[in-house]
Amino acid sequence: VSTQSTGRDPKRFLSMDITAAKQPKSMQPKEDVKSMTISSLKQYPSLTGLGFPKTLVNLTISGLNYRHLDTRICALQHLQKLDLSDNRLRKLPLQLWRMECLSCLNVSRNQIPELPSGIKPSDPFNRTISVLDMSSNSLSSFPDSLRYCKSIRSLKLSNNSINIIPNFIKQWSQTLRSLELENCNLRNLPAAFRDFYFNDLKLSGNPFPPALRNCEVYKATSHSRPGTPGSLMAQCAKALRRYAVTITYTDDRLYPDHVVSYTHSVQHCRSCLRLLSESCVVFYEQIDLKTIAVEASRLGTPVFITSFACGRECLQRVTAGRRVAPAHLFFRAER
Repeated sequence: VSTQSTGRDPKRFLSMDITAAKQPKSMQPKEDVKSMTISSLKQYPSLTGLGFPKTLVNLTISGLNYRHLDTRICALQHLQKLDLSDNRLRKLPLQLWRMECLSCLNVSRNQIPELPSGIKPSDPFNRTISVLDMSSNSLSSFPDSLRYCKSIRSLKLSNNSINIIPNFIKQWSQTLRSLELENCNLRNLPAAFRDFYFNDLKLSGNPFPPALRNCEVYKATSHSRPGTPGSLMAQCAKALRRYAVTITYTDDRLYPDHVVSYTHSVQHCRSCLRLLSESCVVFYEQIDLKTIAVEASRLGTPVFITSFACGRECLQRVTAGRRVAPAHLFFRAER
């Protein structure tokens, strides 16, 4: 066709953006869709089709043997609940931590070994997430990057190879109300659990040691923390705890991570309530789960909690039951 007969510039015609052309109404996505459930491949939006509605608030993609998370999901600005359970995911994209409104994430029954590297304290995910389910995955340890999460209310990590609960969990004592760590490799609970009162706590299926007959204290060992006695970091941590200043990993502009980590590792003596700095005695006490949870899963064996003492004298007082203060006063500070 000649340009004289059509009156069009051929260069202008070839450079025209076809994506800017207005689509028919039948091809445009529905803007009022709030929830979407995808349980078969036929229901999954194609790359060339309408895609995901931009107004989605709840999205469920379950049972599809899904191996890679579609990055188009991370662009949904209003998405609050994302369910990716019963798939074959092996990693989560870092873009997920850039989502502004995501408050509930379910990635249970996948094959995820760890969270992505490069997560920053300032990522929106750390501020908005409140319910996280990573049960039945391939986790070998408690995800370290969770330390940046500010207000988790429910955390499910059952059926993973987790053997230690880190110290940073104490920063959730005012927010975390439901915790599930069933069928892991836990042998004892951290001392920070005395600061919690869960609505729901599930710990069955862990290899807790058997009950002791004559003494509730076992495995007392001397313990020295890194650094020298009286170090500047130790004095800083003691001062922050003494004046009830609570800092978290989200305060990255004020405190470096290693200062926050050290501060969370500072404990009180179980007997005299003194702040411990460099050296102490670590021991384990049997605890009644009713003192830290409204509802707790029944266990066939007792549960032990980590405790600390200034020295052998305080340890003997704990053993004899002559404690200076009740357990519920431990580690309490205004937040």
